[in-house]
Amino acid sequence: MLVLYNAMKNPVTYVQGPPGTGKTQTLFNVVISCYFNQRTTLITTMNNKPVDDIIKKIQFTSKYGDIPFPFLRLGNMDVVKKATLRIREIYETDFYGKPNMEKIEQIKANTRDKNAKLSQMLTNYEKRKSLIQQEEFFQKIRESTTDNNSRLNAAIEELSKEIKEIPLVSDDQIMSLFQPASEDSRYIQYLYFSSLAHLLKLRNPEYSRLKEIVYIDDDNERASEFTKWTRIDENMKLLSDAFPIIFSTNISSHNLGSGDFTFDTVIMDEAGQCNLALSLIPISKAKSLLLVGDEDQLQPVVVLLASTNKKLMEKYKISDHYNYCQASIISAMKNEDKVSKKITLRYHYRCAKNIIGFSNRFFYDDKLIIPPSQENGYLKFFDCKNNARTELSNQALEEATGIVEYLKKYGVEDTVVITPFVNQATLINELLAKEHIKNIKAATIHSVQGNEAKTVLLSAAISPRSAKRTLNWLNSHKEIVNVAISRAKKNFILFGDKESFTRLSTDKDSIWNQLIRYTESQGNIEVIKPLPNMNIGYSNGSINEEEFFKTLSHIASIHNAIKVERNILLKDVFPDDKELQNRKLEFDSIISIKKSMFSGYVRTFAFEFQGGEHIFDESRASCDKEKELICQKHGIQFFAIPNSYAKEYTFFIALLKKYAHEAMSEGEQLSLF
Repeated sequence: MLVLYNAMKNPVTYVQGPPGTGKTQTLFNVVISCYFNQRTTLITTMNNKPVDDIIKKIQFTSKYGDIPFPFLRLGNMDVVKKATLRIREIYETDFYGKPNMEKIEQIKANTRDKNAKLSQMLTNYEKRKSLIQQEEFFQKIRESTTDNNSRLNAAIEELSKEIKEIPLVSDDQIMSLFQPASEDSRYIQYLYFSSLAHLLKLRNPEYSRLKEIVYIDDDNERASEFTKWTRIDENMKLLSDAFPIIFSTNISSHNLGSGDFTFDTVIMDEAGQCNLALSLIPISKAKSLLLVGDEDQLQPVVVLLASTNKKLMEKYKISDHYNYCQASIISAMKNEDKVSKKITLRYHYRCAKNIIGFSNRFFYDDKLIIPPSQENGYLKFFDCKNNARTELSNQALEEATGIVEYLKKYGVEDTVVITPFVNQATLINELLAKEHIKNIKAATIHSVQGNEAKTVLLSAAISPRSAKRTLNWLNSHKEIVNVAISRAKKNFILFGDKESFTRLSTDKDSIWNQLIRYTESQGNIEVIKPLPNMNIGYSNGSINEEEFFKTLSHIASIHNAIKVERNILLKDVFPDDKELQNRKLEFDSIISIKKSMFSGYVRTFAFEFQGGEHIFDESRASCDKEKELICQKHGIQFFAIPNSYAKEYTFFIALLKKYAHEAMSEGEQLSLF
């Protein structure tokens, strides 16, 4: 309620939205309030997911059918193509009924009376809170001095008197005046007919050029012409009159009029991830601004080199508050803006009590309010003795193996696997593919921001061979821990090497050491023993196999007649071979070739990537020989590829040319290579 009140009243409002505190619902309420108050509104952020999450909530149904709420989703060219088709669909829709403006205004007037009472309560609440803060400040000053300052005493007495004159406002009083829109039949009626009033404006003569544009058949031309049209201020006034609510991304909002066109309200979601430069584009179009984000979650991702950034800051004497590589738009503005209202969403609804308890204690100073009815969840720490060596940095095979075994035992439903490092995600996904575990992929932290799952598995991937600078980087990005643990609704499972963290850490109370201790204290501990001292990269599922697959995939990306598949079961390649149906033999990679423009892809080559174990392990060697004989039986060329050829791009081009051309005509050869 305070967010709604301040967003409607103040030129700038800041909202901190910790995880699981209903940020999306709050923003939805603001959007609906802006619409009711006839304010044109732009909702924007750095990427698509946050705005799309809000759009999913804009679904109202009336007795006349679904309400055609007058919003438009804009963005890149693909998004604009869909938006123009939606406008075309509106032109072709025969809506039920006609807007009765007198009735619309009557419903609004009745709602305003109720809102006036609510507004007065919130005004009293804000005023009382401000006076209490002033009184506490003056009392602290008085306590810090031995002088009996009569003027200070008088000021405190006056504040105390003012506070008593302002009535207390309870949650029950606020809620008595609040009714969800979906339960208010008159408001639903207002939404339906006011939406029609906006959309039917599209049929007025001044929108004739827009109508011509949306009926252009060619997608690219239609999107291009629409973008040109929206860059003109007068056209944007027309568009925002028909669609007063517009969703976009920060960078795409530069297409919404020139520098002179403005929206009544601009709402920027995930402002803690929005960099300074791109954020200024939508801000320049705002009469009033609502910034919503959490500085304790993920920070902006920028591509500017730190060394270049430092030189530019020194050259132009830029303060740290405007450090492009470190500051988000919300942190930079809050540092400089000492006047505007700052609100924190405090009621947490997502995670089990002892899971969010870590974030609450270490990031939010125990200010989050967790319902007493919220139950505790399950936490477990797998202490992995990361011994195995891998060819890539930031990988821990013991952790990856432990995660795969956990998923084999408990399943993958409503589960996510998170790690700070791309290489560790790749290793985990290799092992998942090898075990034929589907419907789950390990991902880095940035890919799960804003998501949630019943179970979260977090792999730290720090080993005895990790560089201290890697751990320093990890500890300096504390928000990674906050985002990871706060995705888990019921179960949080941590995989890490406690000894490595202890040995490499200069700070024994670093965020990761504290996370390990917290997880141990709240849950269970299990030790995963080290694997034999071995190098990963010489066996099935290895890093070299990954490079080999990348090489083949690169060839396929250039030559459209080639398709590459990985870890394919022989029974799927030869479905008519009954002898293979109950066997789990698989090829490392399969190449299919499209011999002509009008033919389908035909599986032509099978590859087995051979590490040392294929030479010294008789069962592996026998298995490879069996695969070769099966390929001969079915007319597919089989290749056993040594480790050292993983990245030999030109070798594979030559090999494919030789064997492919033997079975193809000259014309087909030219189309393939």
